[in-house]
Amino acid sequence: SGSKTVIEPEQLISKTEAQTLTKLTLKEGAKTEQAVVGQKIIFYDSEATNTGVSFLQVSLTQQAFMPSGSSNTPQSIYNSIKSTISSTARVEGVGDDAFFATPGLHILSDGYYIVIAAGNSDKASVQTVLKEAGLLAVQHLKELIK
Repeated sequence: SGSKTVIEPEQLISKTEAQTLTKLTLKEGAKTEQAVVGQKIIFYDSEATNTGVSFLQVSLTQQAFMPSGSSNTPQSIYNSIKSTISSTARVEGVGDDAFFATPGLHILSDGYYIVIAAGNSDKASVQTVLKEAGLLAVQHLKELIK
């Protein structure tokens, strides 16, 4: 369903939480948004150039931020993306439904579509960080909408 209140992506994972998850020193988050699809993004970048996790990005697609009369919903966008991925690695226990695919962890929870990216999502070490981040983001989402 989704709340009428617009939620900011940094409310799902703060810079401090992103640093704890990635074990990196991160720069202030850079925000972008795509109002036409109800999407807000926060990108926490680091100085690191290692081959694993070097950033954390949280994308949140929500009904409250979509133009009124939009035929899309966060769930329809999630389902559409999920249906185009040939092999989705299902992730149990995160939100209502979740899978790994480019660019990271895709989560459907309570009518919200969250994507968390942190590097090469084919790497097990990155998937571990993504799952931890996903659990935290869903926990914060549930606190914000109750």
